[in-house]
Amino acid sequence: MSSARITEQSHSGRAPPVRFSTIRWLGSILVTAAIYLIAGKLALLLAVPPVYATAVWPAAGLALGCLLLFGDRAWPGVIIGSFLVNFWNSLDTATLGGIVKSVAMPLCIGGGAALQAYAGAFLVRWFVGIPTALATEKAVVRFSLVSTASCVIAATIGVTVLWTAGVIHSADYLTNWVTWYVGDAIGTLIFAPLVLIWSQGAADWRRKLSVTIPMTFTLAVVVALFFETNRWEQGRVRMEFDQRVESMTQKLQSDFNSYLDVLKSVQNFFASSPSVSQDSFHSFVARDIADHPGIQSLSWDARVPKAKVPAFIETARHDGLLNFHLTERDAQLKLIPAAPRDEYIVIRNVEPTFGNEKALGFDIASDPIRREASEWSRDKGEARATKQTKLTYENGTV
Repeated sequence: MSSARITEQSHSGRAPPVRFSTIRWLGSILVTAAIYLIAGKLALLLAVPPVYATAVWPAAGLALGCLLLFGDRAWPGVIIGSFLVNFWNSLDTATLGGIVKSVAMPLCIGGGAALQAYAGAFLVRWFVGIPTALATEKAVVRFSLVSTASCVIAATIGVTVLWTAGVIHSADYLTNWVTWYVGDAIGTLIFAPLVLIWSQGAADWRRKLSVTIPMTFTLAVVVALFFETNRWEQGRVRMEFDQRVESMTQKLQSDFNSYLDVLKSVQNFFASSPSVSQDSFHSFVARDIADHPGIQSLSWDARVPKAKVPAFIETARHDGLLNFHLTERDAQLKLIPAAPRDEYIVIRNVEPTFGNEKALGFDIASDPIRREASEWSRDKGEARATKQTKLTYENGTV
């Protein structure tokens, strides 16, 4: 072998074609990813929670078209594009688990989208053929069947990922799956043919327009129907919400009226019996408490001027409340003897007594929230609910 031939081979080896092929491969991936990302972001404008899929997903058809146009090696572009579309929607940086979930979910969904596009491209080449996929009516029918059949892949993987991650409930699984599948199927039927027809430079404009115009019209109809259906659904949901709010409002009002009737009966009971023992109080209100699950307890609070405190305490102890004394809460919410004041509003009777012993003798006037409500009711002659405050006989608040 001559030195001239050796030199010629060294300058005309396989390196340039390999370098060109790699650039072309990377370019097809980037183009596929960019197309998927743009189409996906635009399609998400049609997404309405709690359904996380959309009525039309053009990215599915464009992904299939890209793999048919660039070859199967462009599949990483589908994963990249799908990941970027879904990553920002699921991003949670609050915890490490949230970050892992934010990355894992879009990757799995992207894998499903890539697998769907890969399977669709394989089925189209095997059962229809390229570039004759849209040459005849028979080829168009076959293309439609195999391309939509592949759409079950992304729908199944995507919705299962959302369900496994707890994003959707089991009751919403089928709704999301159907919406996802239909969106991918419509996107595939409309946009994959457009990619194929417009990638054929030799095709005449009349043929391109004969495919593009009906597809565009179909897309417009589907989008219009979606928005109309979405408007109707939002109206239905709003009406259902209003009905539930009205029903709950009536139920709350009915309950409050019932509770007020109980309080008025207790008021009348004390008005007719100047001296009411704890046993008499128990006998009178026990039935009301049993009939009203919303009532945790009932108490009778007596207004006691400072001068009458000793006699008031003596009467309570004579009634069997041997440890009865006036109390209030300190800054640490501990019960302490009540501070001297001109008038006290003291819990004299409470039902049930068991578990509420600490409430007996408590001066509710020492609590600004309850004192304000009590004074307002006294001045207006109407019942009034207090703001949230800590009860004397429990660890919670009401």
